[in-house]
Amino acid sequence: MGHYRTTHTGSSDSPSNRHQPLTQLGDPDDLHAAHSLYNFGPMAATYDQWYATAEGKRHDDAQRAALRRLLPPMKPGARLLEVGCGTGHWSRIFAGLGYEVTGVDISPEMILTARSYHTPNCQFELADACRLPSVVRKYNVVAAMATLEFIDDQPGAIAGMARCRADDGILLVGTLNERAPLNRDRVAKGIQPYASGHLLTPAALYSLLRPYGQVSFAEADSSAPSASGLLARIRKSIRLHAEHSSAPFIIAMAQHRTRR
Repeated sequence: MGHYRTTHTGSSDSPSNRHQPLTQLGDPDDLHAAHSLYNFGPMAATYDQWYATAEGKRHDDAQRAALRRLLPPMKPGARLLEVGCGTGHWSRIFAGLGYEVTGVDISPEMILTARSYHTPNCQFELADACRLPSVVRKYNVVAAMATLEFIDDQPGAIAGMARCRADDGILLVGTLNERAPLNRDRVAKGIQPYASGHLLTPAALYSLLRPYGQVSFAEADSSAPSASGLLARIRKSIRLHAEHSSAPFIIAMAQHRTRR
């Protein structure tokens, strides 16, 4: 949860929302204090409104385009776990790509909002990103979008995500780029929630993901015109070097090494 998303309340009765939770939480306030650098719960009712603004639409379009460039074609019946799903903005995007999505978040308010959208092929449960359990049925993709920078134990969160990943699965992390002038300005001015986060450089994100497979990057540069034609093909083929991007948002993918 890094940019702003929305609210609604309620719980879906669809089959996709009747699965057993990954885990049950203790006192949410204690868990926020222990692992979350910012309490997004009070923002739940207005969070998604940011995406309706001109700035929000521009960033959202750039981030979706970066995701399409990076994420390989989905396998039929693929399952995706989104950690730190917030109001379910990215979960809905993943479901739209055909994934069966489970979204988990530490905030009860955010989970109620996510459920209220009644999105097909999505279920939402309370869970702590730093206490993800091992699961019997692993996920093809385990994602954290604009989440890792607001968790105090980033290596622990990545390790937990990896435990939930299938043998040939993918870890997918989208994060606010600490090197981006826009984000540095937000932090310097004390703008929340950015100022409370531990933003990552591309190099730091690469170091976190490299133990879990071959790492590829895509940048979401909302200040640049949309890539098309030759430029789009070039960007799709490039593995962005971890130290060079200054785009506001970057997405990295660690492809699991399969054992033969």
